[in-house]
Amino acid sequence: DKEAEMVMASLRQIFREADEDGSGDLDHPELRAALGKFRVRDRLKLLQIPYPDLEMLFLLLDEDNKGTIKCDYFFRGVAKLRGLAKAKDLHQLSIDLNRRMLWVDECSEKISEANDILMDMVDHLDEMDTHIVKGESDGKDPVIAARRGREPVSKGRILRGVWKDGRPMRQGSKNPWIDFEEMQKDAKELRKKTASKRRAEAEARKAAEAKPKKKRSEWDDQPTPPPLPAHLQILKADRDRRKNERVVVKQKKKRAFTTG
Repeated sequence: DKEAEMVMASLRQIFREADEDGSGDLDHPELRAALGKFRVRDRLKLLQIPYPDLEMLFLLLDEDNKGTIKCDYFFRGVAKLRGLAKAKDLHQLSIDLNRRMLWVDECSEKISEANDILMDMVDHLDEMDTHIVKGESDGKDPVIAARRGREPVSKGRILRGVWKDGRPMRQGSKNPWIDFEEMQKDAKELRKKTASKRRAEAEARKAAEAKPKKKRSEWDDQPTPPPLPAHLQILKADRDRRKNERVVVKQKKKRAFTTG
């Protein structure tokens, strides 16, 4: 209707004004500043466009991750957010999705071919290391002799996470689902250990709180006695010295008695 068209025109002018540097491009800070204005939110509410969808639209339209898009390009995307999806829009979406799926399949085939080439290179280098490049002292080396004697194993297939019969490997696997399951199992065990540790700490705190506290006596609050005067310290030191001398004499007599 005419009212909606007038609101869209006003919103388009607001987004153009949000381009503060006049470059014709709208960056993410400028978009956030525009969404912070009440008049922009009122117009979006009238058009039934959730303003969080604008940030999502900005990220979708910014295909090169440059952080900037053309104002007119962004506004055309905003205009398509209004109302329900039309049949032609869904048909266009289906066409774009099929194109992307074909492109992904082509890229996957090219990557698989490149991995096959790299796998063959790894196997050729391993064969060159064990069977072609030989030295005079190779026969004395038990490791090299054992490698040449056993059945060759494709290192390329091992690096790609595949057994000899085609099954995926668990150790060093390149299968993301196997790695995800192992990560989930490790996280579950870690949560169990953490929970048991917390329970033990809580029980220890409860036991410490339940233990009756020792009552303080009236002597615990007494201050420490003052040091002895200088003349008494001299007497005490002399008394301790004579006491030590008596102990030494007794020990000498005891040793003389036992040896005699």
